[in-house]
Amino acid sequence: MKKSISFVLISSLLMAMQPVMAQEIVSPIELQEAKPSSMLSWWQSLRKPTMEDWQKAKNYVNSKYRCLRYGEGCSRKERVVLGTLATAVAIAVAGTAWKVKKVKEKRAEREAQEVAALISAAREERKKKTLDEEGERWFDYARTDNHEGIGRLLNAEIDINKQDVNGWTALMHAVHWGHPNMVQWLLDKGADINKQNGNGKRVLMFAAHRGHPNMAQWLLDKGADINTQDSYGLTALMHAVHGGQFNMVQWLLDKGA
Repeated sequence: MKKSISFVLISSLLMAMQPVMAQEIVSPIELQEAKPSSMLSWWQSLRKPTMEDWQKAKNYVNSKYRCLRYGEGCSRKERVVLGTLATAVAIAVAGTAWKVKKVKEKRAEREAQEVAALISAAREERKKKTLDEEGERWFDYARTDNHEGIGRLLNAEIDINKQDVNGWTALMHAVHWGHPNMVQWLLDKGADINKQNGNGKRVLMFAAHRGHPNMAQWLLDKGADINTQDSYGLTALMHAVHGGQFNMVQWLLDKGA
């Protein structure tokens, strides 16, 4: 007897799960009025249910609780059908909750992506505005040792090796005007030491001409060639001589110029 009941329950569960998983399940149309003898036929008339259908099924199962739980006031066939229907309702409710959760997760993910896109667009707009308003002051900031201005433009992703009409970079301006902190900062940010101005002059030559051995040493440490020539064939040593920087001349000679 117990095996028979277990078989009926397992069969009922399988009957319920198959249409549910296929998303083609019976609709409890007017279940309150349905007769037990017609319930299996109704169960087999498969179609996709609505929320109203499931509510009707739930109400019907609840109204038959004592029949389902204790077997009172109903036939064995009706208990089988009720068990199947109760299982289907439980699975459908769980499936609906899972779908709602997934919908909420997708909505939250979509909203997060939209917010991220808005933030990114705002940042790009701010960068563009900064470049439009201050881009031409890039070289002024380097000449005047204005770290705050240089920092704003670097954050706006300005080209650190941008050149003015004479081919000078910000690093060249900083070396020429003797701003060691600015020079060190630009080097740390990746400024190119091998850029040439319109005359083929490199940063090391600026340091030599202005007599800045410390800056020259930083450039040598970065790989600058002490004997490279500009467009006129002048080396850093020659620029030091031309600038009257005799201490610099001796320093360069000691370094192998």
